[in-house]
Amino acid sequence: MVLINTGGAVHPDEPAYCISKTEVTREVDNAFWTPRMQEQYSESKCQDAVAGPRKPAVFRSWNGARRFCQEVYKSGDLPTARQWEKACGSGEYCTASGTLNHTEAVYDVDGPADVGSKVANSNGLYDMTGNVNEWLRDTTADSYYSRYVTGGSWGYGDNDGDLVFLRAAFRNRATPYYEGQDYGFRCVALPEDSSK
Repeated sequence: MVLINTGGAVHPDEPAYCISKTEVTREVDNAFWTPRMQEQYSESKCQDAVAGPRKPAVFRSWNGARRFCQEVYKSGDLPTARQWEKACGSGEYCTASGTLNHTEAVYDVDGPADVGSKVANSNGLYDMTGNVNEWLRDTTADSYYSRYVTGGSWGYGDNDGDLVFLRAAFRNRATPYYEGQDYGFRCVALPEDSSK
């Protein structure tokens, strides 16, 4: 995990927290869910979607992602929109340069890359733009599409008008039960609880 301190240009009043350096990997997610498979987990869906232990964990609902973070870290949870934005830095995109390019983000391709395969952003975090959409803790006023995802995914392309989904400020909505092939997550925790 990476420590994000209070201060800085984005949400300077946000208390210090730690955030996962990469999206949670399939290997780590599988190790957590395998003993719990009868409760909300399908090994076959995940196996078919991505091959390799360093791929991001996908087909995980908001409920499942949140449970993972809360059980793995003592004070763990999904990041709030403010925490995610602060971890992004101050650019239009959550990349080291603040711009969108293929050396810093996985997008306009046929599937996710291994986590951490591109250049880290200014806070030392990987894949904040592209690779997979990431669940946020925040809820919406809509009773059905009541959760947010952000960051965009590998499938958003240069030429089809959906690069807006990759912008740091963009939030998409989904149901908390949705399990998508391009939906993943990372965790946050208080600094003293992030060493697990």
